[in-house]
Amino acid sequence: MVKGLRAQGMRAFEIVEATGISRGRVDKWLRLKECPPQGKMAPRPGMPGYFREDLRRLWDQGRQNGKELLEEIRKLGYRGSYSGLCTLLAPWREEQRAAAKAVSASSGRSAEPTEPTAAPVSPMRHVSPQEASAALSKPKPMLSQRQRKIVDYLKRIEDFASMRHLVLSFRSILCNGKVSSMKRWIEQGEATGIAAIRTFVRKLKKDREAVENAVEYAWSNGPVEGHINRLKTLKRQMYGRAHVELLRARVLPISVRAQLHQH
Repeated sequence: MVKGLRAQGMRAFEIVEATGISRGRVDKWLRLKECPPQGKMAPRPGMPGYFREDLRRLWDQGRQNGKELLEEIRKLGYRGSYSGLCTLLAPWREEQRAAAKAVSASSGRSAEPTEPTAAPVSPMRHVSPQEASAALSKPKPMLSQRQRKIVDYLKRIEDFASMRHLVLSFRSILCNGKVSSMKRWIEQGEATGIAAIRTFVRKLKKDREAVENAVEYAWSNGPVEGHINRLKTLKRQMYGRAHVELLRARVLPISVRAQLHQH
């Protein structure tokens, strides 16, 4: 990415501002002709690389379903995650797709150019979970310029686009929706394959009556919660230094205090 930005005419300090990479590292990478190799940890039994030979043997036999391969190496002692296994299998799948394209091109069924034009490099820093969550739940007019870039970047992931649609639909239902719309949303959430949405729906159904009342009625316990929070704040400010009389004087309106003094 650093080399691509330099090829577009950006100077070193501009690359630093665009990517967030340190100046020393940018200067080092601009001097290098090739990306320096990263040190790799020796595979352990909890890592998919430890079972690479077994996986390759199964792969060459035509058993290329990720779930089936996960079951096989779990029998051999693998205790890692499915995503870790997918990371190891990804280059093999790329090789398979490249070979299929080469066969298709040689048979004349493909008209792809042999030297595709390189797309311009667009720098994108690491997206934190907090940034992704904020971009997930905001309508497009409320997004900042950076958040719009994040949304466009994450929409390449199919699950993110579906999740964003469901989250914004839920927000719209809470603001000006109907109970019938909430019921349809719950059905859609249960039908999706996104684990986070299904977990949210399961917890929502435990308190479904309260959520439906929030949709149907304009009343809210927000003001009550606000007064409770204010009361606790005042109490903690005076902890160990004053009695309940001062707390009452700070909490109650002046008119009520005057009536209490009269009584």
